[in-house]
Amino acid sequence: MTGGASAASPLTGRRVLVVGASAGVGRAFAELAIGVGAQVVLAARRAERLDEIVAATGGGLAVAGDVAVEDDRRRIVERAVAELGQIDLLFYAVGLSPLQMLEHTDADTWRSLFETNVIGLQRIGVTRDSLKAGDTIKARCHPLRDGSRGCLLGFLKAPDGSIKDWDGNNLPIPTDF
Repeated sequence: MTGGASAASPLTGRRVLVVGASAGVGRAFAELAIGVGAQVVLAARRAERLDEIVAATGGGLAVAGDVAVEDDRRRIVERAVAELGQIDLLFYAVGLSPLQMLEHTDADTWRSLFETNVIGLQRIGVTRDSLKAGDTIKARCHPLRDGSRGCLLGFLKAPDGSIKDWDGNNLPIPTDF
């Protein structure tokens, strides 16, 4: 599950689920986390790329699945919790964006985008069974790619109902949206 740990890092020993781990920033984060001694479950649609990362880093568990498919989302989380015991950090690096003019974008494109960027994030992130009492859910979200502020509030709330920033500081719960 872990690669060769190097210098001390806040990730060392953490149990991390990286969704969108097959390429880009998700892959880079997964490789970094494994490299500093985190226990990592890597999830993405492209199984062969996940297997390459596990082989190259000597760590991690690959779980292929599509966050737009409910059964896949459930399986990703179940495998992660079974392997890790709980999830200390969710790194969600999945996102769709239509690369076309708004008037050329149909409803099916927006449904797919919403299913991936908002519902996928919310359903993977709301894994209350994987959190212990007092844990916080930490996330960095891009407001245009990862969904509206209102949609994400349900994900960003900690089990005690507060909202935390990346550093664990309490944030006011907005009421003006």
